[in-house]
Amino acid sequence: MRHVPALLSAFLIALSPVTQGIMAQSAVAQSRVVEREVVRYTVRTGDTLSAIARSVGITLSELRSLNPNVDPRFLRVGQTIYLPADAPIARASLTLDQYRGRLDDEVALRGSGFTPGARLQIMAGESPYRMQVIDGARADRRGRVDLAVDLPEWARPGQQIYFALQSREGRERAVAEVYQVTGRPGRPDRGLISVSGTLTRQGVECPTMRGDDGRTYSLSGNLRNFRPGDRVSIEGRIVEFSTCQQGVAVEVRGISRID
Repeated sequence: MRHVPALLSAFLIALSPVTQGIMAQSAVAQSRVVEREVVRYTVRTGDTLSAIARSVGITLSELRSLNPNVDPRFLRVGQTIYLPADAPIARASLTLDQYRGRLDDEVALRGSGFTPGARLQIMAGESPYRMQVIDGARADRRGRVDLAVDLPEWARPGQQIYFALQSREGRERAVAEVYQVTGRPGRPDRGLISVSGTLTRQGVECPTMRGDDGRTYSLSGNLRNFRPGDRVSIEGRIVEFSTCQQGVAVEVRGISRID
């Protein structure tokens, strides 16, 4: 009988590694379950925890419970946070064609990933977190937006300005990188024109457009992702000497889609 405690102790010691192994496997299984229940999201310019929660349809408290170690006061671009696995991840994005310009220059905005046909607010501000509505726009049938806007009336040389597109209910929002105002308006430029038409395949050296005025225009400059057949409105300067041989040569300074 005196050997029973010793035998029992030896049995428990022998069993201990097995028990630990089962517990470790259980912890790993739980970790895998958690991994399947969440998705990673990378913080972008202008994001706040409340805006992210609103965009994916959960409460701020639910979002904070998934990210207990995230301090909302120090959220930074590029930081990774967790969202529910079934949350609709924000796909909207906004870019600028140029990131600096004078007070009289237009700012070309290119948005994508919005709900097709969505009514959007064009916003601007000195901070991506404090912005005001300056105009409105509508996404096309592919969820894209191509437009040019004037700088706000309060803009001054030396300022940094952020632009954003946001759906009216705030569920979709995208903020572009900062735009630098470099100087005061320049002198009026002679030869500036504004014309609409349809891009064609006529050009040999340069892209061409058949204008609504019946004239052919050869275009130089950044036409972005526009293709033959697209209906567009262009602003630019007539070029007297050009390698383009078809019609009137125009150096394009702005182009936007006509739906």
